[in-house]
Amino acid sequence: MKQILVAGLGRFGEALALTLEEAGVEVIAVDNNSDHVEAVKDRVTHVAQLDSTDLNALKAIGAERVDAAVVAMGEEFQVSVLTTAALKELGIKRIVARANTEREARILRLAGADQVLFVEQEMGQRLGKALVGDSVLDHIALAEGYAMIQWAIGEQLAGKTLGEVQLRSRYRVNVVAIKKREVTKAEDGTEQVREQLDPIPHPEYRFAPGDILVLVGKESDLKALTGA
Repeated sequence: MKQILVAGLGRFGEALALTLEEAGVEVIAVDNNSDHVEAVKDRVTHVAQLDSTDLNALKAIGAERVDAAVVAMGEEFQVSVLTTAALKELGIKRIVARANTEREARILRLAGADQVLFVEQEMGQRLGKALVGDSVLDHIALAEGYAMIQWAIGEQLAGKTLGEVQLRSRYRVNVVAIKKREVTKAEDGTEQVREQLDPIPHPEYRFAPGDILVLVGKESDLKALTGA
């Protein structure tokens, strides 16, 4: 099983850790903020409150054995640089670090980052894909060649059960969750949309118009299913 370290559990780091965990990755999540650690402690494989710039603290949790590490801090740039350098010293093969500017990106690369991520730019790309596609509402790149998407089902699935469509055997994709959308009208005539998430859908669940599937799989298999 692939093992990934996420350093920094703010909004971006927390979302990344949970997404990787849902995709079947063994996550080691670390932060020096007790509130951030508390927020994910029951939802990821391993979580620890520690100083990510401390080489000995990282060694104590086996950080040198991970396949990749993501430095997810957005505001504490000095901490990001020192964390990146510490992870590089541990010999981690792939280090991805978050940057806000090109100058920060250059410094992080000098510190040992193999890849620099501009979160705002990535969000813009994801929004572009969502606006262009008819049915793929969101796209998150995971490990190389793999992704998680939100897909609004078409008429061909409405009325069928999850077991009947056999998405795993036919298309080799996994259904992580189903979002059920319920539209109601208020007294003033405005429509209100309520979403309910089913994180462990039963094979007998029958699809209804408006359902959104959260899918994980190879990019090629997801495209074959959705046509996007």
